[in-house]
Amino acid sequence: MRVPSHDHCHPIPLAQGPVGLVEACTCGAVRLSVGPVTLRFEATSFLALVDLMERARERLLCGGVRPLTPGQVA
Repeated sequence: MRVPSHDHCHPIPLAQGPVGLVEACTCGAVRLSVGPVTLRFEATSFLALVDLMERARERLLCGGVRPLTPGQVA
């Protein structure tokens, strides 16, 4: 199976900080770069990842750091 080339995409920076960079591509994808790793997401998948990270952040900041049981939603 041939993987399509994204050479035609033009990234538009959305956010940048000491940890990494988030860019929107003109093809509709979102690129997340952290250190030497770049991940490419569909926009809906990226937004789901952001929701997950926000829940984890809230638990860390509230001191609620305890393991979840399998299938449990925070």
